[in-house]
Amino acid sequence: MALLITETGLSVYMGIMRCLRKAVRFKRPERWQNNDWILHVGNARPHTAHVVLQFLAKHSTIQIPHPPYSPDLGPNDFFLYPKLKMNLKGRKFDNVDMIQAESKATLRNLSKSDFISCFDNWKKR
Repeated sequence: MALLITETGLSVYMGIMRCLRKAVRFKRPERWQNNDWILHVGNARPHTAHVVLQFLAKHSTIQIPHPPYSPDLGPNDFFLYPKLKMNLKGRKFDNVDMIQAESKATLRNLSKSDFISCFDNWKKR
């Protein structure tokens, strides 16, 4: 059975694309004026739907397609999950709430430079 994209799901995603364009326009006006910004798109069906691709082409949005899934290419797989695992490894928790609280604390402690390093590594991959 083929998966279908619902009209609602697609309209939600198109709304997100419109909001993204507005955000770039107001938060990065220098990039907006030069059309010097690039959108990394995933392989999910809403991202590759014909109407979405037409919208992006109509607005001259430069896209970098995401390659097929590979654990060494997913920032969550090579950056976030290992950070969480290192912090939680060998510890015992009484309930799920404690795990969630510790996970949130770990994520909050990540610095801007951690994320910069992550995306620099991602480009190399």
